[in-house]
Amino acid sequence: APDRRDIRRLQTFKEGTAGAMMTTEVACLSESLTVRQALDELSRQAERLETIYYIYVVDGTNHLRGVVSGRLLISSIGRPETPLADLMKRDVVAVNVNDDQEQVAQKVAFYNILAVPVVDDSNHMMGIITHDDVIDVVREEAAEDVQRIVAVEPLSESYLRTPILILSWKRGFWLMILFFAALSTAFALKMYQSWLDSYAWLVLFIPLIISSGGNSGSQSSTLIISALATKDIELSDWGVIVRREIIMGLLLGGIMGSMGFACALLLAPTMTQALIIPITILCVVLCGTCMGSILPLIFKRMGLDPAMMSNQFVAGLSDLLGILIYVNVALLFLS
Repeated sequence: APDRRDIRRLQTFKEGTAGAMMTTEVACLSESLTVRQALDELSRQAERLETIYYIYVVDGTNHLRGVVSGRLLISSIGRPETPLADLMKRDVVAVNVNDDQEQVAQKVAFYNILAVPVVDDSNHMMGIITHDDVIDVVREEAAEDVQRIVAVEPLSESYLRTPILILSWKRGFWLMILFFAALSTAFALKMYQSWLDSYAWLVLFIPLIISSGGNSGSQSSTLIISALATKDIELSDWGVIVRREIIMGLLLGGIMGSMGFACALLLAPTMTQALIIPITILCVVLCGTCMGSILPLIFKRMGLDPAMMSNQFVAGLSDLLGILIYVNVALLFLS
């Protein structure tokens, strides 16, 4: 009966919250107990407890008051009449029952603790979340982020357990979006087809231009998404991030542009026209790095998952922008 009550109570919390993932089998002792009384009580509770890394101290109305480590309690056995209130640490790291599981995982990782207590809005002790539960959350969140980065809607089941039709829908939804993004690139090329026919050598560099912008944008978006996930960066760091990516874009674009210029000298009619390639590559890589870093930040600011700004989505936008930049740079040199 007690187990059924615990299961029903846990089911009342929204999936993905601290309340849904906590265990109610927790070592809780009254702050009025002495060390000897606490050890006696723990020996009675031990069989049903999941862990006794920490002993949580509560008052008469089950408000969380403090925490005592199991090691400290045992080492205080030489002072058996010492009350727990004198031993406990009052500044307790806790999470609310309605906190998102990802926030819980980040807090446990930040404070490097083996378990974290779960309290309600009135600071009543509700349960604990242990480090092994947090590891499961980290794996789940990491899997979802990876799936979003490659433009797949996160799977609720494992790959083999997901029905083919559902898997096709989750993959196909984003593929259709990316398909139309690529189609817009084709229409952009169609607009300049007659002009490109007059300068056939420029067509040879289109794959190079497109890949330069797409690859640099994908790199930036992946780095920013992973840094946001691990809390290495915050939204308030956007200015520093943009400056770093501009510098990165100029450096990488300059190096790649130099190599592109060497190749263009072999194919372009004149050295002046060959300059079209390095200038375009520099501009495209710069745009790619900036776009790849800014778009995840915008999604984060809007309250959306930054991982939704997948590599393929950034690459698609970079492809379209790359064609427009390429043609307009070429027009400046050939007009």
